[in-house]
Amino acid sequence: MAMFRATPEPVNLEPLVESTIDWLDRRSGVDHKQTLGPLPLMFRWGFRFWPARCLVCRGDPDLRYLDICRRCLRALPFINGPLSDVVPLRYAPPVDEGLRALKFHADWRWAAVFGALIAGWSQASGAAPVSLLVPMPLHAARRAERGFNQAAQIARFAAIWLGVTVDQRILIRARPTRPQTTLSAARRRDNVHGAFELHPDAWLRAGESSVIALIDDVRTTGATLDAASTALQSLPRVSIQRWAVASTMPTNTMRPA
Repeated sequence: MAMFRATPEPVNLEPLVESTIDWLDRRSGVDHKQTLGPLPLMFRWGFRFWPARCLVCRGDPDLRYLDICRRCLRALPFINGPLSDVVPLRYAPPVDEGLRALKFHADWRWAAVFGALIAGWSQASGAAPVSLLVPMPLHAARRAERGFNQAAQIARFAAIWLGVTVDQRILIRARPTRPQTTLSAARRRDNVHGAFELHPDAWLRAGESSVIALIDDVRTTGATLDAASTALQSLPRVSIQRWAVASTMPTNTMRPA
């Protein structure tokens, strides 16, 4: 079930974007009152050896531990619409280019930026605190072909900023599906119907988690998120949030809370 109700009117983007940046500042240690503790040492040290560079303008970033500057972050194509799922961005330049660089060229810098951004956006938009992140799984054959799961990489970096854990095994893609991009909305739902199952020990793997965020890279019609979240909802006493970096829809359309 959803953890926060969609607002009936379009949201004012500017405060949400600024709140996201403020949270990233606090979390990175600029504000020493932040309560989650420092970001992991190995993560912070990585930026000593490979200094950050804005992936959009190629300039020196002014956000700690991120390969994007404030000016370029503010200029990203944020979705202007009612809040439903945690989906901050439209699938438009440079977001689409970054997602393709991650998906097809394993550019982890984009995974780090998107993971941090979706973590900060979840905090700014008032979503309930999560205790576990579950990336959208790939079928084993697709995972072997690609060599990695892009949603898992985004989830890994989001978890670093949120101070929570990721479980890549709790949800299984039980059968291969056709690429959704080639299908109509109705066929998308048929394509992924029953495609997801819980790990046999899912209830143990979930532990004491009460709020799980299911994370994908792109939301189109929401059919894949619907099918995967339906499988997760069979876990007892667990609420599911649906997160994605970007949506191909121009607005965050409302759905029942």
